[in-house]
Amino acid sequence: LMWRRPVYADDTLTARAEVLTSRLLRSRPGLGVVSFRFTVTNQRGDVVMTLENPILFACRETAP
Repeated sequence: LMWRRPVYADDTLTARAEVLTSRLLRSRPGLGVVSFRFTVTNQRGDVVMTLENPILFACRETAP
């Protein structure tokens, strides 16, 4: 997590999420990790925060 600029009470913030990678876990069948990058901008388009975060998800069953 990196705060790049101060955020004020009257700011209008917009967030964007990008998927960087996704993979299945060999050690835990049925689970996968998706790495995201979140970018938050203010009303002027200035980037105020970035976050890169891997998140664990349960996988959907696939059809045979």
